[in-house]
Amino acid sequence: MGIISDIREALKEIPLSDILRERLTTAERTIEQLEKENVNLKQENATLKEQNNKFAEQLAQFRMPRDEFVEARGALFKRKPEGGYHETVYCPSCKMPLSSFGGDFPYSCDRCKVHLDFFLKDVPAILKELPQ
Repeated sequence: MGIISDIREALKEIPLSDILRERLTTAERTIEQLEKENVNLKQENATLKEQNNKFAEQLAQFRMPRDEFVEARGALFKRKPEGGYHETVYCPSCKMPLSSFGGDFPYSCDRCKVHLDFFLKDVPAILKELPQ
């Protein structure tokens, strides 16, 4: 059984008082109970660890939706829900639409003072380079 049984076996030949025998029996029952409880707690712990791992995976998937924006050439491009991207160019700092003044000037954000090095005519080619 365990250490108490080993002690009981070793003490078989030695005469013991009734009180000592009773204490030994009580200690043996307590140890048996604690060993059973230990096994149950280990099983419960393994189950809880497994559940925790499953919940952590579910939470990670829940928290990692596809990014709303994709960065390219210093600007942000917003994904369409059905796939592809909007043609509007967004500021990488404030995520507001950038202006290009009729397409003749590079994109810029007056609010953040961001200036990019491409024009309206470059947007279709940039959109083709973006990951789908």
